[in-house]
Amino acid sequence: MRGEVTAFAYFPGCMAGETAREYDASIRALATLAGITLEEIDDWNCCGAGLVQDVDPGAAAALVRRSLDRAPDGRVIVGGCPLCVARLQEVGGPKRAVHVLGIFHREDVRKKLGEKIEATGEKRPLGSMKVACYYGRALAAPALWGGGGKWPMETLAELAGASVVKWGGSRRPSGGYRLLAKPEEGFELLGKIFRDFEKSGADAIVTADPHAHFNLDSFQYTVGRRRGRALDVPVFHFTELLALAMNLEGTEKWLSRHLACPLPLIDRLVTEEEDRKRVEAKRERRELKKEKERK
Repeated sequence: MRGEVTAFAYFPGCMAGETAREYDASIRALATLAGITLEEIDDWNCCGAGLVQDVDPGAAAALVRRSLDRAPDGRVIVGGCPLCVARLQEVGGPKRAVHVLGIFHREDVRKKLGEKIEATGEKRPLGSMKVACYYGRALAAPALWGGGGKWPMETLAELAGASVVKWGGSRRPSGGYRLLAKPEEGFELLGKIFRDFEKSGADAIVTADPHAHFNLDSFQYTVGRRRGRALDVPVFHFTELLALAMNLEGTEKWLSRHLACPLPLIDRLVTEEEDRKRVEAKRERRELKKEKERK
């Protein structure tokens, strides 16, 4: 997608429009900062992914066509949900829609976001945060976000100042709607992801899929009880990491909506960073004193 394109139609999707409102708010805030115009499709409706598509594919396709027809000026549609984007591409064609990762990963947009991060001066301690990027099955398809080059979530997490770890769970399925229809199978899938996470040494999971975020954030306690050990794993929307790096107003409010609240992790990292700076300053004073004594 060409760098000069800055105006898009915006399809929030059911999850970002309701359960993951913090994701929707952070997408809109970052887009504004980067000079990207997202015009929400008037009276958009559910894309029909999941249960509707399984029961009545024709009705599901009609739902997508209605939203496509309502997109302003035939603009490319941006969405934050990979299931929604996949449905929009399936019905409208591969160039009709793109995941928001593909927009924020663009070189010109990354440059603007990076400038905003640098302009904050004193940053939150994302440099000491180790994150595991989770794509799942849906986002593992590069066609959703444009493809080409490095995987976008890793690039954006590093732009925010976090350290990215390699792990085995990045493309495992998170259960999707199976957690409603077949919860036992869904919990088993989530258990595998959390086992991989525990082996990775990461502090948190980062994702760009509101369905996966909901499953990982909401059901980890059930998974933990089934395993006989507590889980308290912060799960970030990728946009929240960038917002944290900018000290963007409203970020803590967004994070407080998570069931596994990331704020204690951030507070711990702040304290550790302050302690590190004090130790380093003390060491430098000792070295300076020794240097003076030698003279």
